[in-house]
Amino acid sequence: MGNNNIHCCGVCKQMRTEGILLFGFYICHECEQEIVATNPSDASYQYYVEKLRSINQSSYTI
Repeated sequence: MGNNNIHCCGVCKQMRTEGILLFGFYICHECEQEIVATNPSDASYQYYVEKLRSINQSSYTI
């Protein structure tokens, strides 16, 4: 019996069962919460910006 609800998070690269799909890019619940709580002055903020920017570039390619 397989579980089709397991996805690889595009941010942390962990296999997770809970998260969101954003233009085909899966973000696990844990990373979603980290992204929402990250202050722009935090060191990890730029990392999240780059990950989310990659969604933008792959979603609007013509």
